[in-house]
This record gives sequence, structure tokens and C-alpha cells, in this order.
Amino acid sequence: MSLQVTKLTKRYGSFSPIKNLNFCVDAGEILGYLGANGAGKTTTMKIMAGILRPTSGEVLWKCKNIVHGLDEYKKEIGYVPENCELYGYLSAFEYLQLVGRLRRIEEKILQNKIHELLSTLGLELETHQPLSLFSKGMKQKVLILSAILHNPKILLLDEPLSGLDMDSTLLIRELIKCLAAEGKIIMFSCHVLEVVEKICTRVVIIKKGELVLDENIDNFGLLRSNHSLESTFKELTCTMDHQTMAQRVLDIVHA
Repeated sequence: MSLQVTKLTKRYGSFSPIKNLNFCVDAGEILGYLGANGAGKTTTMKIMAGILRPTSGEVLWKCKNIVHGLDEYKKEIGYVPENCELYGYLSAFEYLQLVGRLRRIEEKILQNKIHELLSTLGLELETHQPLSLFSKGMKQKVLILSAILHNPKILLLDEPLSGLDMDSTLLIRELIKCLAAEGKIIMFSCHVLEVVEKICTRVVIIKKGELVLDENIDNFGLLRSNHSLESTFKELTCTMDHQTMAQRVLDIVHA
């Protein structure tokens, strides 16, 4: 079973953040979805989450366009958006309770799940504090828990490690690998290439909305002349001389 993106394009007037994208994510796979800022990663994720409609092309799940059965499709996905926006007046428990009820999780099971999950992620003392008092990393933990609470088959993770401390980052990395081992479909966007190399099984890189690479992570050494993911990413997406630009910034600061 796979989630398939076919000829996906989104246009806003004359501007197209993504253009004719084609790739798929298989069950048990962690697909690293990479690109520079503004490359079209978040637009792709929002379309795959059913939040945006594509201008053309389609996302296929169980061989059907998701727009023709969106309510059923959304029951099977968990989504961590790039920007951590939660209802600040709710507590962590109340927010997850709201999500769980919308997901129609049985109340008794839901209550136990929430308490155990918050405790496991080190938030037991903040369970009933308003989210407005949480740090960015604490909010990110709640957001991740809300995405997996209903045990979805598909996880769309847009910068899920943003704001997390090292301990939490290592935990979430292991959790993602465990979820993939259960056969879940995982799409993972992250700017930290070292993390991508450690947990992803395949990498798709886009540049200005177009696919420039789709490759198994194990093949980088063989197929890319022993290049690392970082060197390949720079080769395919970067247009500036970073050393020269860094020196230029220093010259301006020192003037």
C-alpha cells in the first residue's frame, strides 16, 4: 500500500510553488522530503493532508483520488504542520481530549492515553496548564501527540523536531522509526540533513517546486560518487558561494 503523488501542481496566478511532482511513499517507508526555504515542501504537505486543493494532478490513496473521499482519508492521517499553532487557552490535556473526541476515540481509552502519553514525554506536571504558558518545544510535543493519538496509517511530518531539546529529539526520532516498522507511511520534512540520513529510507529533493532527486538513502555512496546527502543537497539546490557570502556579511557588520 502506498500514498502516490501524480503530476501535482499548485498555482496562484502566475506563481507555481510546486510543478508536476511525481513520487510515492510506501508502507514502512520514511521519506525525507527536502528542499530550500520556499521550495514547495509545505504546499505539498498541505495538499497531501487535504488542506489545500491542487490546481492539477492528484494524491492517490488506495488507488483513489483523496478529494473524492476526503473525510474517510483524513481519518487515516496524522499531520504535524510547520507552524505550531494551538489553542492557548486550553490545557495540554484539554487539547488532546478535543482531538481525541474529534477522532472518535472511546472516552475511557482516550483519558488513559492522554495521561500516559504526556507523562512519557515529560509533561505530566504541565498536564493541566494552559498551552499559552508552554515553550515552543513543549507545544511541539503536544502537536506530535495529537498527530499519533488515533494511531493513523499515514503520518505527514513538516519539521516535527522544531524547538525540541536533544533528549526529546532523540526520542521522537526513535518513535518515527518504530512507527515505520509497524508499516506506517511516513513523510518527513526536516532541514537537519544529519537527522534525515539517520532515520529516512528514501529522499526526495525539490527545487523551486520541481523534483530534482528521488533516491534510496542507501544508494548515495554508490550512485552519487560517495557524496554525502549534504553535498548532494548543496549541489542540487544551492546557488550561492556560502564562504564568500559569509565573509560579505562579516565585512558589512565590521564596517
